[in-house]
Order: sequence, then structure tokens, then C-alpha cells
Amino acid sequence: MAVQLKPKLGVPTSKPPFTVGQLRKAIPPHCFQRSFFRSFSYLVYDLCMIYIFYYAATTYIPSLPSPLNYVAWPVYWFLQGCILTGIWVIAHECGHGAFSEHQRINDIIGLILHSAILIPYFSWKYTHHLHHANTSSMEHDENFVPKPKSKLPKYSKYFNNPVGRAIRLTISLTVGMYLYLAFNLAGRKHDRLASHYDPNSPLFTDRERLQIYLSDAGLFAATCLLFKVAAAKGLTWLICVYGVPVLFANGMIVLITFLHHCHPDLPHYDSSEWDWLKGALSTVDRDYGILNKVFHNITDTHVAHHLFNSIPHYHAMDATKAIKTVLGDYYQFDDTPIIKAMWRSTTECLYVEQDQTRKGVYCLLPCWLTGLVTASAAGFGPVPPQPPPLPVSPDVAMEPGDPAISAPLSFKDKLVAGQPSQTRGADDDFVEQPDDITAYHTPEGPVVKISDRYRNMLHKRWANTLIVKLWGRNIGFRTLCNRLPNLWKLKEGVRLVDLDNNFYFVRFTNHQDYLNALANGPWIVFEHYLTVEPWKPKFDPATHKFTSVVAWVQSGPFM
Repeated sequence: MAVQLKPKLGVPTSKPPFTVGQLRKAIPPHCFQRSFFRSFSYLVYDLCMIYIFYYAATTYIPSLPSPLNYVAWPVYWFLQGCILTGIWVIAHECGHGAFSEHQRINDIIGLILHSAILIPYFSWKYTHHLHHANTSSMEHDENFVPKPKSKLPKYSKYFNNPVGRAIRLTISLTVGMYLYLAFNLAGRKHDRLASHYDPNSPLFTDRERLQIYLSDAGLFAATCLLFKVAAAKGLTWLICVYGVPVLFANGMIVLITFLHHCHPDLPHYDSSEWDWLKGALSTVDRDYGILNKVFHNITDTHVAHHLFNSIPHYHAMDATKAIKTVLGDYYQFDDTPIIKAMWRSTTECLYVEQDQTRKGVYCLLPCWLTGLVTASAAGFGPVPPQPPPLPVSPDVAMEPGDPAISAPLSFKDKLVAGQPSQTRGADDDFVEQPDDITAYHTPEGPVVKISDRYRNMLHKRWANTLIVKLWGRNIGFRTLCNRLPNLWKLKEGVRLVDLDNNFYFVRFTNHQDYLNALANGPWIVFEHYLTVEPWKPKFDPATHKFTSVVAWVQSGPFM
């Protein structure tokens, strides 16, 4: 059964218990058959849709009254941009040899289609092959290669806020494709400028350079044609009819690639841990709704595409269904709405740090985190770090991997992963007396008695603790760990305990933080109401019901 990527789940980083050969055998043989005529029929369909939208836009939009044409043009840009994205998917399959059995036909059609949307075909083809050959490799991957926090540019701290993230996202989705092609932005680092337009670029080998000239010739021919159209129709006409849809399509290509490979739970590997199969499995399928079909299912069959990239798109769904049974937990699918997923990845996938318990495994992290990362002994990781732990008493012995000095996992996750629960912690700051705990057996079963002194001390440890529940939605453990410090602007850290029935204990280091969260809020998370109340000694998550909520009420005259 497929693992649904949610904020509290990790992705397997251990060696898969299956081989590429076993995956191939699970796929029906017809999935590997490439038909020129069937592939060409999809291309013809897309070209017909492009003409229909072009005809409607140039015939009817200019005659619309002023308010309506301002609405009609964006609708056209969106529709035409989506179809052009589908055209790119077909062109991209030409580069993989999935369009037909004949590579020369693939290259001719791929060159024409890529040039039409201003992407150099052979340049993209060769660097994209490197991406497929080195997916999620810290040293050799070609797309969206993450940096360690220590190597982030100094200006990155100025973009670690909502406005800065929006600016970064806007740049990525508008000119990001061209910055990547021209300067290899977000690509693998080279000793000198690595441009997709330069035949002598370090991106290419000597035997590939002649075809890079052909790519540039295709772009030159397309540019000359655009100049002639602009001279005949006007620059504004060209921008509205062609320029904006192409810009939208290239932005969509960037977004699709970004969301396939940048998820808070997807690991990256250095050379000591990376192998091709683990790298290929470090991607995630996503759901774009009706656009899945428009994009020829590149969006929801990307895992299968990375495993067998010569499978044509019209067989990719069958191949995905077939390999799911073999992949098990190694198949990743995230149905988070795309806009929300885009913002989450922009916020939380900013840099990588090495997993503390698994050498060679790197985890994508948001900038505010300290970098503590832990993974389960069963090979599940990476688990993003949580807010800093409470101070450790000097007389408490700590061992490597102790939960008190590692990022907190959900109690349920620890059971599943085979880790010990938090039997010791950073807050064992009181001394147990010989008579505090007495255990003995009776005919009815074992009995444990706790002294009043010890019980009071246990209660005191939870004095700065809130009981938390979110109405209308379940909260993932790691999501809550990530959200609350920012939501409540905490001065110091918190410790979270994952309880049954979607209740959580939130235990504060700082008493003033506790009071502010209880009295001042805010109490809105994901547009749902967050209910908080002080911890009670006899709290039972199985039966507890909130009888009151904390809220601000305006008093006085209303205008």
C-alpha cells in the first residue's frame, strides 16, 4: 500500500528489498511499447487545442468590452499555457526516446517542439539525462540541488519571511527557467559558468557539442520567426498571444519539477550512501486534478518515470499501478493541494543538513530550525528537526541517540519504528526516594503504589503544559512541532507529546511563553480553531471533552 506523504511520516532510506529487474517484471510488457502513431495523435490533439484557443482569443477577445477583456486574456493565458505544458511533456518524451522506436524521429520532433517554446532541445536532453542518472545525489544531481545551511548565500536570510518567499517564488515561476538555462541557477555547481546555450559549457562532453549548436540554431530560427510576427502584428499582440502562455508553460515546468523533488520528507544522499535506485525513489507523485490529463500524467506517474523513463505517457498509469505492489512504502504520493504544497516546499525546503543517525543521508529543512535531525532504527528518515529541547540537568546521564537530545518523534512513530519511548528526558530534575514507588503482585495482578510526594513532583513537572486540539482537522505531529514556535513566537523551546484522539501536550520551558499562548494566542491554525486549556492531572484523551474555549471578545460600542 502506498505511503501518503504527510508531515509526520518519513521516507525509507534503507536499501530497498527489491531490484530494478523485479520492478520491470511487475510491469505489463505492453507498457514498454512505443507507438509513433499513438504518440503523434496526442501531439495533433494538443496542436488542435492550441489553434482553437488561439482562434478564440484573437477573434473574440479584442471585441469584448473593456472590463471583460481584462478577464478573458488571463483565462486564455492559463488555458493555452496548460496545453503548451502538455506539448513540452511530449517533447520531453522525445528526449527520453519514449515518443517512438526511432531516435532520429524523436530528435527531430523534440527539436521543433522545444524550440517553439524557447528551450534548447539537446542541451536540455543531455542535462536532463544527468538528472535521471543522479537523482537526489548531493554531488551529481542537476536540478534543484540543495545546499547545506553553511553554504547558503548571505542574502538568503532576508528572504526567510513571507514577503521574501513570495518574491523567490515569483522569480522562479517567471524567469526561473531562463536563469537555469543561461546560468545553471539551482543546478550542480561547476568551476566556471555553465550555460545550456554554450556548446563549450562544462555541462556537455566533446561528442555532444555539435548538437548543442543545433539547439542554438533551433532557438535562432524560432527567434527570427517571432521578430517577423512582431513586425507584422505588433509586439503587444505577440506578447498577449504567444509570450505570456509560453512564460506560463515554462513556469509550470519549473513548478512540476520542483514539487516532484522538493518535499520536506524526501531525502538526498552523498556518494557514501547514494545509489541509483534509492535516488530514483526519492521523488513523489502529485495530484493536479484535471490537469493530470492535460499534462499527459507526468504529474501523477513521476515515480514510474524515474524508474523507467522510456515508458510513454499513455502507458505510465498502468506501469504505476503495477509497481505500487512491489514498492510498498517506497512509493510516495502526496495529494496536498498544489498551491498549498508549493508554499510549503518554498517555506520548508531551503537547505539540507546531514541526518545525525545515518551518515550520507541529508534532509531538507526550513531556515528557522537548528538542524537537529533523527531517523528511526528501522531505516525510516529523514525526520525534520523540532524546536530545541529543554535544558538537561547535569546529573542526568545522556547517551548518543537519546530522545532527550534528539528531535522529538511522535510516540506512535517510535512504536512503529522500534525506538524506545521517552523513558528518560531532559527534565528528570528531581530525586527518587526509596519509598516513592512500591511494586508488588496480588492475585488480581501487579500493583504499583506512588507516594504523595512523588505524585506531586510529577504533577509539578507538567505545570507549564497545555492540552491542545485542533477542531475540524487532524494535525500531524511534525507539523505541530514546526508551526507552534512560529505561531506563538516563543522565547524558548517546547516539548510535545502525541496523544490519542488527536490531543497533544505542549510543555513550555518558559512560564511566560505558557501564559502568552494560553491567554493571548493566536489560536487559528490552517484556518481552523486551535483549542487550548491547562493540563489537568486526570486528563484522559479517550474521554476528555472540551467544555470551554479561549477567545477574544470585543466589548463596548460597535460602529
